Amino acid sequence: MRLICLNTWGGKIFDPLLQYLSEQTPTTDIFCLQEIFSSADGPEWSGDTRTHLDRDVEKILSDFDTRYALGQKGFDKVGPVSFDIARCEATYTQKKYTVLSSRSVPLYVFSETSTDPRKQSSSMQIVEIAAAHHAQFTLCNIHGIAFPVDKLDCEERLLQATRILDVLAKIKGAKILCGDFNLMPDTESIRMIERAGMRNLIRECGIQTTRSTLNPWHGTPQQQNFADYVFTTPGIHVDNFSVPVVVVSDHLPLVLDFELR
Repeated sequence: MRLICLNTWGGKIFDPLLQYLSEQTPTTDIFCLQEIFSSADGPEWSGDTRTHLDRDVEKILSDFDTRYALGQKGFDKVGPVSFDIARCEATYTQKKYTVLSSRSVPLYVFSETSTDPRKQSSSMQIVEIAAAHHAQFTLCNIHGIAFPVDKLDCEERLLQATRILDVLAKIKGAKILCGDFNLMPDTESIRMIERAGMRNLIRECGIQTTRSTLNPWHGTPQQQNFADYVFTTPGIHVDNFSVPVVVVSDHLPLVLDFELR
């Protein structure tokens, strides 16, 4: 099976993003996407955000089972807005597989009435999938706390990591944890997940960066080379893992080829 994980940047690089998804559709079984925005009545664009990105992607991935998990309401990528909008995690699974369940778990929740764009809550989408020969696994799609922008440990991020592990501990069987964690590799938050027994494929495969040249700090002393991760449990046999240089967002896609053992 092939999984592609990507923070879409709210569709800011719209046409190249849709072209990439379309090109990958024939060979991809699952897409785990972050920053998918949805709006019933908003304008097409707001603050460099494609507010109807959910509809656009669904047209490309029409042969996939689509599941959304609410991240936060009321914000585009820049800040609060006056119209209905939601930022979601989204998982798209080829319909030849069976999605057994899908739910969203809050990880760290700021006040829902806050208008501070730095206080955006985080959540984890949990999707149970039945693959060939009735083998099952659980896919966890995360968009972690975005601020502070240094992507270092803070009280909120450490609590978020604890919450992730508490949830995972209650899920039996093979698991894949992936997404935009907004964390650097040597943080305690990442080490906590590693100590829990999950393989960190970014570290294990010697990946040098998960950020594209479009990220705001590229080429500056503040350049941050990491944010995105894929972790697996022993029930997932990794055939290949790569982070191709495909510039359709400020993040690069993470591509995992795997089997269930």
